[in-house]
Amino acid sequence: MAEKGTSNVVFTLAGGSDWSAGAIFYSNVIRALRSLAPQRNFRLAFIMQDDENLKFQHSDLLALADKVITFNPTPHSRTRAGRILKNYANRLNSPMNKALNEFEADFLFTTHLAENWAVPQIPVISWIPDFQHKRMPELFAAEELTARDSQFSFLVKHSAKLVVTSQDVSDDVGKFYPEISGRCHVLKFATSIPAQMLQQDPAEIARLYNLPARFFFLPNQFWKHKNHTLVLHALARALKERPDLAVVATGNMRDYRHPHFMDELLQEISKLGLRNNFIVLGLVPREHMFALMRRSIAVLQPSLFEGLSMTVAEAKTLGKQIIASDIAVHRELAPAETIFFNPHDAAELAALLSIQDAAAEAHSSNHEIGFEIARESAPQMVREFGDSIVKALS
Repeated sequence: MAEKGTSNVVFTLAGGSDWSAGAIFYSNVIRALRSLAPQRNFRLAFIMQDDENLKFQHSDLLALADKVITFNPTPHSRTRAGRILKNYANRLNSPMNKALNEFEADFLFTTHLAENWAVPQIPVISWIPDFQHKRMPELFAAEELTARDSQFSFLVKHSAKLVVTSQDVSDDVGKFYPEISGRCHVLKFATSIPAQMLQQDPAEIARLYNLPARFFFLPNQFWKHKNHTLVLHALARALKERPDLAVVATGNMRDYRHPHFMDELLQEISKLGLRNNFIVLGLVPREHMFALMRRSIAVLQPSLFEGLSMTVAEAKTLGKQIIASDIAVHRELAPAETIFFNPHDAAELAALLSIQDAAAEAHSSNHEIGFEIARESAPQMVREFGDSIVKALS
């Protein structure tokens, strides 16, 4: 066990090229736990298969931990009898459990458990980001629906507790996995943006990308449910009154579930004549993303479904005006000043964009009116997030 007054928490990896939010969430969890020192102290580690490519892909995230623990899982057996014997042996003395024991781990915090890793012999705290595959199954291939159900069921079976980032997701836990709903904790999520990420001059970064003086900012992955198409149609309408109106969009341009979606979106941009008004930057460095967020008129979050919305959380931390789709998670987590719109109504969003753009033109110097106030309150929000994690671990 950990030395007195210290808890040893081990994380599995999360996120990757197709899902950056997983790694961003974990980085915020780590910073939130660190913020509780010296009253609460943690030794934090990542456990992973011994894979140099994985280490390289996740180098920024791994650098936040005190230690990186590696192990080589036992190979899959081809026979049923072999699998039974291997599973029994794993419970007693698996490579993963050996590694956890050597670190004297108190908890394993994870988003997934691979069956060939074995069942951990310490309490497992599992984060389920959302149940999008249950709520919007039309977005998934049949094999992925089956795989997600299998993985979630395996997590629930072997977890001491679940953590989620909104009451909306917690309600879904009660619906789909009632056997663990009493051990489901809603974390009070807050982003911790390191000071070095905010040292870029927003005006200079906007000039670097040759952006117009005024723009709305849409920092979402280009995935189908993120609802970029509605923004295009709203923008086309708004340009009739505000011909200089612009939206700048950043994020991963690959939707692994719908590989042709980006091509379709670019075709729609051309069809609607929006090449100069809907500006696609793709992936940009995170410090540039924050600078553009600060420089924007407001942050757009038009998504049809979220379990948290990192976009909303980060805009809140920077004190930016948010224009968000009227869905349950946004109503629950967005700040009071958020402007909501029907995510299926392009005319409503067009009117909002026109009004906000006109107001920004009249007050062109007020790009960061809420930034300093938000930054003052951010540390306390991060500590409250840390406290909610500790409660889940207790």
